[in-house]
Amino acid sequence: MRLRLVLLAAFLVAVAFPPWPARALAATPSPQAEWDTYVNAAYGWSMRYPAGWHVNQGDLGPVPAPITTKFSTYEASAGQKVTLTAADAEVWVTVTEAALAAGAASDFAGQGYAERKVDIAGVPATRYTAAQPAFGLYDAVILVAGGHTYRIYLSASTHAFDAQFQGMLDSLELSAFDRLAGGSGVPSAVTLAEVLAKPQSYKGDVVTLAATFLGQRKPATPQPATAAPPTSPSDWLVQDHDLALYVQAGTRLSDDSLSPDLSGERDAGKRLRITGIVRTTTQGIPYLEPFSIYPELAGTWVRRGGADGEGLALELTQAGTLLSGQMLATVKGGEAAPRPIAGSIIEGRRLRVKVSDAGPAVEIEGTLSADGRSFSGTRTGAAGATEELVMALAEPALPGTGADLSRAPASAVLVILATLLATCGAALALGARRARP
Repeated sequence: MRLRLVLLAAFLVAVAFPPWPARALAATPSPQAEWDTYVNAAYGWSMRYPAGWHVNQGDLGPVPAPITTKFSTYEASAGQKVTLTAADAEVWVTVTEAALAAGAASDFAGQGYAERKVDIAGVPATRYTAAQPAFGLYDAVILVAGGHTYRIYLSASTHAFDAQFQGMLDSLELSAFDRLAGGSGVPSAVTLAEVLAKPQSYKGDVVTLAATFLGQRKPATPQPATAAPPTSPSDWLVQDHDLALYVQAGTRLSDDSLSPDLSGERDAGKRLRITGIVRTTTQGIPYLEPFSIYPELAGTWVRRGGADGEGLALELTQAGTLLSGQMLATVKGGEAAPRPIAGSIIEGRRLRVKVSDAGPAVEIEGTLSADGRSFSGTRTGAAGATEELVMALAEPALPGTGADLSRAPASAVLVILATLLATCGAALALGARRARP
């Protein structure tokens, strides 16, 4: 028995620590690693396609070329008619107005196609597949995004191209506007530092981040992410602490966005809240393709030059152009309880908030300064009495909060501290559950 135990132990040791060198398993290269990438500048979409295939070769059919792109296995001169064989395949991408989506789907009704719901490029879509491969409409996807209908279909007479077609669908990337204008994709609130630290992890994600506008002015500290504009010389930079990131210029934005009204000379230093999609260059450098750009107003705002013994602070949170939070007021000889407020950013440069409880009405409205760190306006009370006021973002701020304890009214400090401690505790608990790899 003892001999058996000794032999078993020796065997286990030999397996765990073999005398011969371990042979590394060779990684299987992805068949898409050598594929090319096509970018459609007119609509901002891109797609990868197999190496050796050709783009827009031969007859493009009756649809005008600017909205139709054809990928094919063959090469032909413009206008040349091609006789297809079993070794050939075509993938067509046609972009039209969203109103034509129903007409595009009618091509498959009652024709024996299998219909199923799929997700393509982060957008719900419908896929129609014929029972057998054939040249023409064999396998097709229709999706509607941002006011456009995308119709993508495979024309092939064998199943040999099914996997390649699926790979092309998986690689499709829509513009930030087309992907987000219909409300597809819930932004994740991230910091610029997180995106720079894990660009591949965030690639393709819809994110919202807050940063300061630099324009084309480079930060004082050279960084890989700011070495060169990723798409054009018009791309511009934002900065958070000592880190900076490029934002793609010239993209289609939501109607209420600030850009392209941002000016490097006038708006340098302005705090921005940007929602968009994280992209990377061929070198793996991240940048942001924006969908919406708003002033960043989240934080604590305190009144400047109020009456003696009176203090006023707004603790704001922000979701796009919508504002919410609480108003903290102190009066001579006492303190008023915090009151909930709600409001919005108007035309990118003004804000309006109102008390949202059942107490006396209070409304604050103002126009932001050029750098977005203060606003001047009025406070209107329940009786309609109006007074002028100037409020400024509290600085120096506690990290990530904007709350300034050096300028806030003394009687409001305890309220602000309690709010910050509760918020930080909740954020830590939530962060522990949502930590990214």
